[in-house]
Amino acid sequence: MCTAVSFLSGNHYFGRNLDLERSYNETVTITPRNYPFHLRNGHVLDHHFAMIGMATVAHDYPLYYEATNEKGLSLAALNFPGNAHYFPKADGKENIAPFELVPLLLGCCSNVTDAKLRLNDINLWKEPFSAEFPLSPLHWLLSDREQSITIEYTLEGMHIYEDYFYPEIIDPDTGEVLPDGEVGELVLTTLSKYAMPMIRYRTRDLTRIISEPCKCGRTIRRIDRISSRSDDMFIIRGVNVFPSQIESALLAIEGTTPNYRIILYTENGMDNIQVDAELRPDMISSDIEKMTRIHKRITASIESVTGLRVKLKLVDPNTITRSEGKAKRVFDQRVK
Repeated sequence: MCTAVSFLSGNHYFGRNLDLERSYNETVTITPRNYPFHLRNGHVLDHHFAMIGMATVAHDYPLYYEATNEKGLSLAALNFPGNAHYFPKADGKENIAPFELVPLLLGCCSNVTDAKLRLNDINLWKEPFSAEFPLSPLHWLLSDREQSITIEYTLEGMHIYEDYFYPEIIDPDTGEVLPDGEVGELVLTTLSKYAMPMIRYRTRDLTRIISEPCKCGRTIRRIDRISSRSDDMFIIRGVNVFPSQIESALLAIEGTTPNYRIILYTENGMDNIQVDAELRPDMISSDIEKMTRIHKRITASIESVTGLRVKLKLVDPNTITRSEGKAKRVFDQRVK
């Protein structure tokens, strides 16, 4: 069985075993910055971080089993038979084939927090690499110096193994426990940890518990896909807004990146929102009409998602400071 582990003791160590019955000519593979990955959705990923890991290279394409990028973000693909489920191509989503997930996340994200935001808009597309390399049932371990998460795509929510974890959903404001099916903050209690147990650990992730039996036959409860985080929300003009909404609106427009910041400010007694968004280098142009069209498309996308009028500022690549830990997206400068 494939297993991965992340270990932090002064330095950050990330490793896995590759338990295969045969060799696929896997080898240590380095992908330099901006090597063009031609994605199956028609886009080209040609502005990205460098990465190194174990891969099988087919037709000049590195099929990574695991890798680490130059920022220290690591991702390993692990066997997940009987559970993994991939989906048809979906409109309005970033359709990514399973073999593209490693280069996409490691190429575009500096840390786990950045990747979680990117994952909000990804549809894991049921698209094989080739007849020689068909779809594999996978889930992934993603890790940096601060945190680790598991990425799983299943048919109907993610199963919680209730002999190891006791899940609750609470109102993030009052702490009241909510019934199954209602959306709230996920709280977990470990049932098999003795040295360092977690008692009612607040994850800050917003989801709901699904109690109906799964089509796969399991009867244990599941959690729905994480929609957003309770500690990221801000309120402006009476509207609840999550940074992940801004993220999804940006990524819906060709040429944007997941690097942005949100500035809240007060003008003439009214709260306002400004979004600073980085463009890819190839999108920067001296053509004023072209830049105006891009500006209008991005503004319309954000306003459609949030229902708010926003001030958009397009900034050059690498203008926005990257964070080594949790990315700070919101800067509240409003008059209190």
